[in-house]
Amino acid sequence: KIFTSYIAGELRCMKSSTHKEEWTGTKLPDPGASQYGNFINYYHFNPPENRLHSFKSSNSEGVLKWVMEKSTKQDFLVLDIGCNSGELTEGFAQILLNGTRTLESPKRISVLGVDLDQSLIQSATDSRSFADSCDLSVRYLKLDIMDSDAINTLQTFLRGFDHTCFDLTLCFSVTMWVHLNHGDEGLSQFLSNVAEVSEHVLIEPQPWKCYRNAQRRMIRNGLGGFFLYHSLKVRSNVDEWILSKLTSSPISMNKLFRFESSSWGRSMTMFSKKHSKIELPWLI
Repeated sequence: KIFTSYIAGELRCMKSSTHKEEWTGTKLPDPGASQYGNFINYYHFNPPENRLHSFKSSNSEGVLKWVMEKSTKQDFLVLDIGCNSGELTEGFAQILLNGTRTLESPKRISVLGVDLDQSLIQSATDSRSFADSCDLSVRYLKLDIMDSDAINTLQTFLRGFDHTCFDLTLCFSVTMWVHLNHGDEGLSQFLSNVAEVSEHVLIEPQPWKCYRNAQRRMIRNGLGGFFLYHSLKVRSNVDEWILSKLTSSPISMNKLFRFESSSWGRSMTMFSKKHSKIELPWLI
């Protein structure tokens, strides 16, 4: 049975691909109980357009165009962390492709989507909506961004394009899962690692109410809850703490633009490395 009710913006109808065992009890487990947030069929119930509409206003398009113009190389490299089955990855890539066609020097959009779930990566690879072209390429790779060798893997990819950083890194609703599984220090390290390999970061953090709901679903389904949940010190206004962390030393990025909230009210904010003073009408 597929449930179709929402719980704090995360859909209960999504089945976690980490729990594939056949259920033999009399009560079906809540498919929204996932340790890492790697839900299958996520975009069937939460269509990419729920986020993509936020990038189609004139100001939003102007910010994305400015970010692309900042790149001095032909290839504009994008990293999507927690890409799931790739529908949002490719929808965002298409928005960038449409934008680059209006530039004086159009770019080739090259996107790398990563996820820790091999079945999701396989699904994304198998269902790509378009083939690589001279304007756009999308690749998918199984990668846990918290693994010790993850940054080396990403840097190897970057060297293949003669880049030292991704021009833009996307973090759509992944911070909670990092936080719950790796603690306060793990979340801080995640933000540092992302900033290290990124010229610009677009991040959509989950608020604390989402943590509470994720914990309840795990407990309700006999999965014991998240081991680190009660030890987390960063709780109140965790989403604002994340944004503040990115602008504070030692990361010290510029807060560039806050996009229109997604359909369930989560903020999406763009950050830029502090190479020079930024003068934009959208600067916040």
